[in-house]
Amino acid sequence: MDRFSIVSNMTKKEYLKVMLLGLYSKPAFIAVVLFGGYLVIFNESYQQVILGLAFALSPLIIALIAARQFGSSPGSGDDIAFTFGENGITVEGSTCRSEFTWEHIVKQKEISNFLILYHSKRVGNFVDKRKLSAAQLQFIKDCVGKKKETL
Repeated sequence: MDRFSIVSNMTKKEYLKVMLLGLYSKPAFIAVVLFGGYLVIFNESYQQVILGLAFALSPLIIALIAARQFGSSPGSGDDIAFTFGENGITVEGSTCRSEFTWEHIVKQKEISNFLILYHSKRVGNFVDKRKLSAAQLQFIKDCVGKKKETL
């Protein structure tokens, strides 16, 4: 496929939604929330109810803290230009430019309207899937998939 480019940005509300969906889908967080619910419902001790609420709301608290940091970072809501090609991705923001070969993308994840391309365990780029055609989205997935096959 020929090189193609899109311009994407993410609002604080979208970031919060992606964080919540991502956290509440992890088995460890599901277990913590269920345990917190158990403590709230089946205990009469004031301390255990408070602890249960803390457990049950922990993913929400984490997501709210992350969204607050997102909002306080300069340029976090700016447009980002992504250029995809056979060799990799170029990411260009208002103050930075990065290039990644497909070998540097360690995993991909789809949450809500975003495709997250991770270039480390914890850091990735959020690509708005609504700006991609079905063929372009499949191209990206195939390129990341090819990398996994060669390892």
